Amino acid sequence: MNNSMATWKKTVLLVIGYLALVIDGAFYIVFAGLLVPAYALPFLWAIWGGFVVLAIRWRKRPWRVLIVGAGAFLVWLLIVTLGSILLGWTA
Repeated sequence: MNNSMATWKKTVLLVIGYLALVIDGAFYIVFAGLLVPAYALPFLWAIWGGFVVLAIRWRKRPWRVLIVGAGAFLVWLLIVTLGSILLGWTA
């Protein structure tokens, strides 16, 4: 009983983490196209792809996958904010 509960918790954490990455993908792929210039998009997509690869590699550690999902959004927000302040990116 205890082992199945631990497996269930890990599965829930993984699902939440991967769903967060899918939602982050919308920010990196769709919304970034509205906020950043075209030359920066491939770099953003590569960063998001790196987060996806990292989450897949850490699938045995669900807490890390959950953190990767949250971290991907924070990195996107940081890049877009710094690009706006330092490089003059406008929507």
